[in-house]
Amino acid sequence: MRLIEKKSMPERGLGYPPVGGVARSAGSSILASADGYGPSSRYSIFAIEPRATFESVGGDWTLSDDWPLDRPAPGATVWESLRALLKQTARASSTRPDPPIFQGGWIGYFGYDLAWTIEQLPRIHDQKSLLPDLFLRYYDTFAIHDSLTQQTAIYSTDSLGGSEQSRSARRDRLFELLNAPPSTDSGESFVDGDLISDSHEGDYRQRVERVIEYLRAGDIFQANISHEFTGSFLGRADQLFARALRESPAPFAALVRGPGWDVVSTSPERFLLLLPDGRVETRPIKGTRPRGRDPQHDLLLRDELARSGKDGAELTMIVDLERNDLGRVCRFGSIDVCDHRQIESYRNVHHAVSTVKGELRDGKDVVDLLLATFPGGSITGAPKIRAMQIIEELEASRRGIYTGAIGYLSDHGRADLNIAIRTIVVEGTIARYRVGGGIVIESDPLSEYRETLVKGERLRSILLGTKA
Repeated sequence: MRLIEKKSMPERGLGYPPVGGVARSAGSSILASADGYGPSSRYSIFAIEPRATFESVGGDWTLSDDWPLDRPAPGATVWESLRALLKQTARASSTRPDPPIFQGGWIGYFGYDLAWTIEQLPRIHDQKSLLPDLFLRYYDTFAIHDSLTQQTAIYSTDSLGGSEQSRSARRDRLFELLNAPPSTDSGESFVDGDLISDSHEGDYRQRVERVIEYLRAGDIFQANISHEFTGSFLGRADQLFARALRESPAPFAALVRGPGWDVVSTSPERFLLLLPDGRVETRPIKGTRPRGRDPQHDLLLRDELARSGKDGAELTMIVDLERNDLGRVCRFGSIDVCDHRQIESYRNVHHAVSTVKGELRDGKDVVDLLLATFPGGSITGAPKIRAMQIIEELEASRRGIYTGAIGYLSDHGRADLNIAIRTIVVEGTIARYRVGGGIVIESDPLSEYRETLVKGERLRSILLGTKA
């Protein structure tokens, strides 16, 4: 199997990947990293014309008819089927001196509700959305933008066969899309009216109080509780994505375009990075403060987050949970906590972040890793299963994609997935997003509610535009 590079292009301007017209292309997927967030934000991926789609609803899976290789066994689980598909196109990394981070493979999302295929959990809420629990598309034509060199290289692979003529034509179409004028933004609202939460302030505070009761009873140490905002959507998802990149730059932004729906994410959080040699990294976020009104006020808020005992305890608990999850599939003694409780600053918030690393045991793969860690502990609580039971009991609706993961599984063994927070789902004429926070015994219900509004402020302003 070969990785073929067609063209490379110097890009004008710094800070944003060269979206061009890719976001307007049906079936496209974009994993975008805004410059300025360290090594995590160096590369962006643009993929067009998927060769197949693999999706799952309620544990049942489907694979589109255009998959040209062997199909998984009809009675296989969704996870067994995913492993079978990954094995068919698995290959060694390119021998180039600086091989691309993505070399063809699956791009899409793992929705939070996929957890019901992993654990025995109660199901209280009915499904409202048409989005599947799992949605992955196989791409063999893609571009990678390097923010360090400001170069964009276009690639194709021959993993699924086909002629070089057809691959060359796809590369040419991607070249044209990347060089097309980007989507414009009039600044107008994308929402007809206002954005309405499924939980009034009093409802949310009552839920926090109920979590605190569980905490005092010793059921859990922490639980993450969220609520959902919805509005009537106007406009186009590509325009929404363009505004999101500008107004809420982040290292793990994404656009996934599905049949009748779109997902726009500006996530700051990495769920999992798996390297081809088996090294693993997760970077949980716990602790948030708004940006200040001036530099001095901003520094005070940043320092307050760094000194907060409550936020520190919250992050430490989740780091322990992530260590335990990774310990199920990683080599004994390989797990290490690096850069514990670093403060990272984004357009509208400061976050406290830790990095947990490990090395997969021999015989373990990305599916084993996902089964051991999904969904991420930073957005469930601890212990994870009991926290998820309480989440299902107290939240007003299913989470869907929210707090799942968006990213890629590359044929050469690398995978990179975000935590799907700061994420807007557009489904027909409806736009929605969720915000939440981790509750511990020291939590104040009113403060927790206000923190969710701080986290959602940028998404709200993106949807409402200059009228916000």
